[in-house]
Amino acid sequence: MTWIEAIEVGKYHRGRDEPDGPGHHAADATSRSAKIAVCPMRAGSTPSASSSASRNAPSSASLIAPACSSADTIAAACGSAGALLFLRSSALRAWKVEERSAPRLLGPLGEPGFLPLIGVVLLFSMAFGLLEIGVTAYATERASPALAGLLLGLMSVGSALGGLAYGSRSWRFRLVPQFSVLLALMGTGLALLSIPSAPLAFAALGFFAGVVMAPVLIVQSMLVTKSVRPEHTAEAFTWSASALLAGVGIGLGGGGLMLEICRSNAALAAAAASALLAALVAAVALKGR
Repeated sequence: MTWIEAIEVGKYHRGRDEPDGPGHHAADATSRSAKIAVCPMRAGSTPSASSSASRNAPSSASLIAPACSSADTIAAACGSAGALLFLRSSALRAWKVEERSAPRLLGPLGEPGFLPLIGVVLLFSMAFGLLEIGVTAYATERASPALAGLLLGLMSVGSALGGLAYGSRSWRFRLVPQFSVLLALMGTGLALLSIPSAPLAFAALGFFAGVVMAPVLIVQSMLVTKSVRPEHTAEAFTWSASALLAGVGIGLGGGGLMLEICRSNAALAAAAASALLAALVAAVALKGR
């Protein structure tokens, strides 16, 4: 999965003569949000998932197992179709390998400011993992596990719209201040989600909280691009994709442990804290970039 993320992001920025503006990164972040929007909504609407919602006191296994078969089949079909389309893309045929001007043992890790950026990516991606499991727990507490897919899907719709809005114009502000502000807004939105509310209000808050998520990924990608030499681009995106996926995994695992003793709002509050901490670290550690 890390290789797929790195190639998918990197192919937008290799072999281009024009400046690397937000539009290219917005296309990637928005497509990711669209994928994330469709999949939870589709999984949440499967008959097996919906029928699970009608049980009075479902266990964790009974919530997950019935929907696995149809969801896995859909995932396998989409993955196979995506691989075939990817192999036929013009971007892949135009891919070229940059010659290394000065080989370095650490590659992009030796570039000034790149390691702190990876740390920020790890922090805010933990918020994504905590958010995902927190929303799932919220739906389970209301005996409607299918609701989780719809809520996550609505957040991703908001994210896709935010990515389109951000990428459709140029911004005069420096990237690091933008990054910090967007992360702070993301943390604030997640904090509002941690306040107990009815599903309708939760869905509305989730939609607006999602608006800044794609812009966060867009700015992160632009910072990665500007932090390293051209010959290190693919390797740099491999590190950022690894940090992103690792952070989501840590958030999911940590959130699962938290939910053994706490309710869903605790996981959502932890997600907000992780995003706000990422905003603070970005403002301090990436200052002047």
